[in-house]
Amino acid sequence: MLGGSLGFGLGPLIGAIVASKLNWHLAYALLGIPPLVAAVLVFTQLKLKPVEETREPASSQTNKRNLKGVWEVFKPAIGVISISI
Repeated sequence: MLGGSLGFGLGPLIGAIVASKLNWHLAYALLGIPPLVAAVLVFTQLKLKPVEETREPASSQTNKRNLKGVWEVFKPAIGVISISI
């Protein structure tokens, strides 16, 4: 999770240094390489769990609408936001 924060912090710094020493075209091209490499790695190396289908009665589905379910959905996002601040 720290990688995103480092990327947002170091990317503009490195881009500004490369742009001032060489030119902005090269800085733009160099800063585009790491996201492309990361995307290829994610799509080739990430293994997802198979989805299991379960059918539940309609009455039990309405009972699951509570704050615990909402917290479980937003907990990862809140963690990322708190680390980034």
